[in-house]
Amino acid sequence: MEEVFERIETLSAQVKAYANARIDAAKLELAEKISSLLSNLIAGAIAVLVFLVFFLFLNFSIAYMLADLTGKTWIGFLIVAAFYLLIAVVVWVAREKIIRIPVMNSILKELFKAEADEDERD
Repeated sequence: MEEVFERIETLSAQVKAYANARIDAAKLELAEKISSLLSNLIAGAIAVLVFLVFFLFLNFSIAYMLADLTGKTWIGFLIVAAFYLLIAVVVWVAREKIIRIPVMNSILKELFKAEADEDERD
């Protein structure tokens, strides 16, 4: 009878060790996914910031060029502003297709990338 209890204790210890190992593996996988997602977000934010600075100077150049062509500074800036208002309206109307769905797909792809890699190995 003691031998049975000893085997049950050994089995119980192994089950606990297995459960702890699975929990640790899940934590590591989650940490990997979060760090990958955050690094992509930070790199994207830096790239967007640099692009915005470039774009700002480009727009000032275009506005001043149009001002030279029209003879009035305010008309050049008004044309550039109207162009961006038009772009903003188009983006707002199509925001579901051009922003939400691609962002959602990108996040889901990143989150489930590890599972796809595991499926390919099997």
